[in-house]
Amino acid sequence: MPVVDKSGHTGMQGNAFSEFTTEVLNQAVRNTGVKTLAWFKVSKALEEEVYGISDQKNKSASPFKMVLSPGLKQDLTSDLYITEMIQAAKRLKAKYIVRPVILKLFTSSKIETEAPTCLPIFGCVNKGKSDLFVFGEADIKIDIISTSQEDIVASRTFSGRSVDVTKDRANRIDAVVGSQYFKSESDICATRDKDICNEGKLKLALYDTVDKVVDFIGNKVN
Repeated sequence: MPVVDKSGHTGMQGNAFSEFTTEVLNQAVRNTGVKTLAWFKVSKALEEEVYGISDQKNKSASPFKMVLSPGLKQDLTSDLYITEMIQAAKRLKAKYIVRPVILKLFTSSKIETEAPTCLPIFGCVNKGKSDLFVFGEADIKIDIISTSQEDIVASRTFSGRSVDVTKDRANRIDAVVGSQYFKSESDICATRDKDICNEGKLKLALYDTVDKVVDFIGNKVN
């Protein structure tokens, strides 16, 4: 399932953080050897179940098919549609549904100021400086739904912080997402680049959380 952001964070346009986390989570899970289904296949099957537009051999029994209209922006990953999720997953021959939700996503910051060093007669030998430090935090809740038991068989919330991501782990992130971005992240941000820094720190926090989620998923579905 895609990662849904219910944190209320509005710092970026659209659902960029949800899309980023979906891609990182899917890639990280696949790297453990767990076979996953492409989201576009899941999305189509789920819409067919909810809206009652599946083929004649697999008619949808959804009570929403006469009420909802395809194309409307609705969260089909909510608890309201768990029955339809399970039916769609069975049609795709999936054993489990992994449903991730971002519950918390925010940044905090602090400024450390160094006063200028001034000496009698010689005057001030430096002008002093102010450094901006930004920290990202994220919580992701994971529900694992068994299609055979037709129930949620595991549920847990994981927390991550950008400050916990070392340079070595940042290199691992770049390897997963195919970038050269995270290992070049600096602990100190320029005040003029605060928005860019916020974005980077939030992505680091999300990765830190995903890194903890992967083992949990692997242990439950294998």
